[in-house]
Amino acid sequence: MNWKKLKIYCTPEAVEILSAVLLDNGITGFIINDPNTIDEIYNAEHSHWAYIDDNLEDYKSIDTSVEIYFPEDQQGRESLLNVQSAVNSLKTQDFGFDLGSLEFEYDEADDKLWLNDWKKYFKPIKIGETFYIKPSWETIDEKHDRYVIEMDPANSFGSGTHATTQLCLEAFEKIYDKSKNITVLDLGCGSGILGIGAALSGVKNITFADIDLHCTQTAKENAINNNLNIDNLRFVCGNILTNNNLIEEIGTKKYDIVFANIMAEILIEMSPVLEKFLKEKGYIILSGIITQRLEAVKAAFTNEGYDIISVDIKDDWCAVVVQK
Repeated sequence: MNWKKLKIYCTPEAVEILSAVLLDNGITGFIINDPNTIDEIYNAEHSHWAYIDDNLEDYKSIDTSVEIYFPEDQQGRESLLNVQSAVNSLKTQDFGFDLGSLEFEYDEADDKLWLNDWKKYFKPIKIGETFYIKPSWETIDEKHDRYVIEMDPANSFGSGTHATTQLCLEAFEKIYDKSKNITVLDLGCGSGILGIGAALSGVKNITFADIDLHCTQTAKENAINNNLNIDNLRFVCGNILTNNNLIEEIGTKKYDIVFANIMAEILIEMSPVLEKFLKEKGYIILSGIITQRLEAVKAAFTNEGYDIISVDIKDDWCAVVVQK
C-alpha cells in the first residue's frame, strides 16, 4: 500500500496542541521533529558520548514539524481531510502563544519505507506493574509475569509509546478488580490497545468504539492477533455526540470502566453524555489532555456531578479518573 505523508510546520510550543488535534482524530502515533529535543539530549549527555553522528548538527537546525502518514485509500483520504480542517481551525484561535505557520507539506511513501521507519524505534516497553507492549518482530528475553500486548504500527496508531496510552493503562491497573465480572468501553479506541490490555487482564465483555471505521477494523484485527476470543467483543463505528442510535447500540448504563483517551475539548463536550454508558460507581479514565487544559476538564466533569478520583501527569499529558 502507498501512503500520503503530511508534514505540518509549527513552533516547538505548538507541538502539544497539534498532538491533541491528532489524538482527537484517532491518530496517536506520529513523528515529531523538534530541534530543541536534540539540544536537551546533547547538552545533558554529551560528556558520556564516545561518538556523535555528524548528522546531529544538521538535525539541530531543522524547523519544528509534525509528520503523519495516511493510507492512500478512501478512509485515509477522509482522515487526511479531517486533520487538515482541524489544523486550519487552529489558525483562527488565540492560545496566547505563536503556533507558527501551520503550513502543510506533502510527500509519498510506500509500506516498506513506513514500516522500516517504525521498526527502528519500536521496541518492547513496560507500562506500569502489569503490561508489556511489543511489536510482533521483537522478543522479550527476560522472565516476567506481565500481560504482553502485541501491537504493530498501523494507520489507527496506538503503539503504547505515547504518554496518554501509558497513563490510561496505569490508571486501569489501579482500579481494576479481578474478582468482579466487569464490562469495559474503549471509546475512541484507535488501535484498540486499551481494550486489548483490559481483555488480557481478564475482562470478558468489551466494546470498542471509534468515529473512524479504519480504527475499529484495525482494533478487531489487533484483538485477533493477540489471541483474544472476539465473541464477547463488540466493534462499533460512529460519533456519540451526533448519533443517538449509536448510543443505544453501544448500550446505556452498562460499563464499569470507560476509556476516553481523546482530546480535552471533546471530553468537555462529552461530559454530559458519558454518564449514559456508566454503571453506578463506575469509572471513566480520561486522557489525551494537555496540562494547560487539565483544570477545564476537571471543572466540566465536576459540574456534571463526578468525583475526581486521581490525576496523573506524564510528559505534559494528563489522565484523570472520575467516578459517579
